[in-house]
Amino acid sequence: MKVVFFGTPQFAATCLEALVDDSRFEIVAVVTQPDRKVGRKQVLTAPVVKEVAESVGLKVLQPASRQELYDMVKDVSADFFVVVAYGMILEQRILKLPKIDCINVHGSLLPRYRGASPIHEAILNNDSETGVSIMKMEEGLDSGPVYLLKRMLIEPNETADSLMVRMAMLAGAILPNVLEDVSGGLLSPIAQNDNLASYCRKISRTDGELNLEKDKKERVLSMYRAYSSWPGVYFFLDGKRVKLFDLEDSELSFEKRGFHKDDVGDLYLSLNDGAIKVNLLQIEGKGKISGQEFARNL
Repeated sequence: MKVVFFGTPQFAATCLEALVDDSRFEIVAVVTQPDRKVGRKQVLTAPVVKEVAESVGLKVLQPASRQELYDMVKDVSADFFVVVAYGMILEQRILKLPKIDCINVHGSLLPRYRGASPIHEAILNNDSETGVSIMKMEEGLDSGPVYLLKRMLIEPNETADSLMVRMAMLAGAILPNVLEDVSGGLLSPIAQNDNLASYCRKISRTDGELNLEKDKKERVLSMYRAYSSWPGVYFFLDGKRVKLFDLEDSELSFEKRGFHKDDVGDLYLSLNDGAIKVNLLQIEGKGKISGQEFARNL
């Protein structure tokens, strides 16, 4: 079966690798986002999917607009278009191009968490389970009928990063057989219940900002687990951003909000319903330091 694969981050790369390793599929093209400047030094960086594709000699397309995308793929002969965290909604004229179907892999139990950040949203809401949905694509946002839904448990204290790795492995394991079954007419998609739909947007840097007066411990810890790699969790102290790392729940409480230390010199962040232990932090413009080192100056 001939496949055009659309995807950008590591999650998508894991799915691409699963198809590359399966002799039933021929990847005729890989479509990914353009290279972007990343970090303070603004180094031009290729998407992970591009790196994986080029490492095995696949043709890579990086359109900068919907029109350019259409022009690039309109004459490509493929049985399936497979879309995994690509970063652009496909127009109806593109969805009609493959001979069999356009398939999307989504990191939630649809119709829950349609949108750009379903894995982070599950962590933020302290969900006990999530899963992978493989759906037939339509022009709406993650609204197409679902071919297969596979559940998985969220482990205690799991971060979005670790959940993403496990979910990508699950998606890569089930995707090839779903394509095989769809091509053979063995799977029929089931419509989503739009009345149960919820949505999540693309994460922004400001999503990691804490409100020490309003946020409770559970919320701060879930934000830390959801945003540990980016944007991180932080608040402003004397006009400078203070980013927090390696947080632990605690039984301690302090009268005033903000930083405090205990009798052995450990650092805690006091909130309105208790305190969280801070093992590592970084003040804007400086390197990371341990909580105990910071606490010496309190």
